[in-house]
Amino acid sequence: MLFALIALVAEPRLPAEPYTPRSDDEVLERLPAGFRRSEARLDQENLANDPDNLRESIALAQSYLETARSEGDGRYLGFAQAVLAPWWDRPSPPYEVLFLRARVRASLWAFDQAGRDLDTVIAQHPEFTAARNLRFEIALARGEGDIAQRLVDAWPSAAVGSAPGVLVRARWASWRGEAAVAWTAVSTWLETLGADRTQDRHAALGLLADLALQAGQPGEARRHFEAQRRLAVRDVAATVAYADLLLDLGEPSAVIEIANDSASAAAAAVRLVAALDLLIRSDPSPTLRERRRTLADEARRQLEAQERRGDPSGLPERVFYQLKIENRPAEAAREARDLWALRRKSDDVRWVLEAGVGAQDSSLTGQVTEWIRSHRLTDARWAGLLKKAEAMR
Repeated sequence: MLFALIALVAEPRLPAEPYTPRSDDEVLERLPAGFRRSEARLDQENLANDPDNLRESIALAQSYLETARSEGDGRYLGFAQAVLAPWWDRPSPPYEVLFLRARVRASLWAFDQAGRDLDTVIAQHPEFTAARNLRFEIALARGEGDIAQRLVDAWPSAAVGSAPGVLVRARWASWRGEAAVAWTAVSTWLETLGADRTQDRHAALGLLADLALQAGQPGEARRHFEAQRRLAVRDVAATVAYADLLLDLGEPSAVIEIANDSASAAAAAVRLVAALDLLIRSDPSPTLRERRRTLADEARRQLEAQERRGDPSGLPERVFYQLKIENRPAEAAREARDLWALRRKSDDVRWVLEAGVGAQDSSLTGQVTEWIRSHRLTDARWAGLLKKAEAMR
């Protein structure tokens, strides 16, 4: 059934041809403050003297990948790939390189290629839970429940109580509609974590916040987001998730407070613009309007730059931008079709449904509602939109 439904989805638009500047003076992209291009080039030059130094290359690539994740800046993915270039295209690279290549590919939404890399790593090293965890994340992002089920069933028994083991099982329970089971498991595990387990606590609190949102408990979600913020772990994705809740609650000032230092990431920038739009309704001051104009221009430049790079990972932000900032539901629905063909996380479901309902695109909403019903998925974040979409049939 799953593969039949996927076949119903329209093919995504192919990336555009590489963009050629009209002149040497044309600005293609503005770099955020603190962008480490010079440092990255220096590191690569140092490695050029010993390009086959696998250990140092892996360590540097991991550093770039963590920066890409924490800052929401995909340009560091290119640095990671450059560091791994001596092994990148080999038929059988070391498994560590295969895993990092999969991380790059997954971040760029090349999910099929990433999945193949990870399947190879898991076959060679069944105990490598990080590879299993990423493979599971890809399966859920694609809505491939059968693959996710196999991964959960085959999870190494010795690693069931580890951070990936607990979180994977909880996320799988949530996806199947067993949010209470997931909540109990993660809450119990969180109580066992010491203060020094900052990253694990951050992940657990983020999942609890997500479970609360799924269950329609925004106050509980906010409590966990605030606890997550107190850990001071840099994570743009977590900031964006909290910003979406605050926008839904009609608290634009709080959005600006939590997201202002992440404005260099497109996902945060578009939320800040939406927050300023809410503020301007009651205070149309020139200062706020100018701030809004500057941020909107910057967000648009970032999204256009992603599109020029052929990077589809900006699709959720492009849908949000067209919906919430430009108020162009037809254009949002066009972008949403591409998003739906590539990824199907809960927040993706929300934006695709909202775009389809706004554009009165019953073809798009029909694909989504059929998929939701066939998988028996529930989520308070898009329950109201689902009713509207079904009424369009």
